[in-house]
Amino acid sequence: MKKGVIFITSGRDDYFSQTIAAWSQVRNLNKFDFYFRLEPSDNNDKIIEIIKNFCSSNNVKENISINEEVNGMSKNHHNALYQMFNENGYDFVVLAEDDIVPSKDIIDYFDYLSNENEENILAVCANNHNGRNSTYNILNQESYFKIPNFNAWIWGTWKNKWEKYMFNKIVCCMKPKCEHLVWKTHPPAWECPVDAATYLDEFTRIGSMYCITPEASRSQHIGKTGYHYDEAYFPNSQVPFFEDYQWEDMFFISS
Repeated sequence: MKKGVIFITSGRDDYFSQTIAAWSQVRNLNKFDFYFRLEPSDNNDKIIEIIKNFCSSNNVKENISINEEVNGMSKNHHNALYQMFNENGYDFVVLAEDDIVPSKDIIDYFDYLSNENEENILAVCANNHNGRNSTYNILNQESYFKIPNFNAWIWGTWKNKWEKYMFNKIVCCMKPKCEHLVWKTHPPAWECPVDAATYLDEFTRIGSMYCITPEASRSQHIGKTGYHYDEAYFPNSQVPFFEDYQWEDMFFISS
């Protein structure tokens, strides 16, 4: 199985430097190929330097592209997946972002679960959205579940799911009576103002599909400002105890 990770960035070199520093601590990076898709930005010289340092330090091949024009969140997600599946021929792709830091075992996690391509599984998610408000700090790091929810804070899917559910057809709005709540053909399926994460979360709810999610999240959101969050709401996005349980002796350690 050909597996890859594609990062999308939007000129936020401050967040991206922290994210890439965390990715540099991830085990078994060589199991996946890495690509970087940049939105046009005055900060891209800094971002490209960060990427080049990451690639040279971790023996990762440089695959960098810059959008000709600003795509915006939803279109950028779509075009990144199109690049990986349709242009580069990958079988399983992980979509990463510039303000989401990973656990050290995240590649092992996705590598292990890339084999779970069941008919009713839409994606593998790294973040347990439903466990964010947990009050306990002892989580089963070996457990993962099938749930009717999607979380975009680092996620992966398969070529057959991309072709069947995402490329040509997508639920474009959550509002029950919205005129956009129809199957649409690409383009412009991903042009709806609602972002791609909302599409896929709603699709799992009404389409009898599931996503795999870990009990112990493999990602943490660090973006205090951006499309979805401001500093006031930021604490609600945090995974409790992330630094306490995410680092060594995890279940998903490759032999």
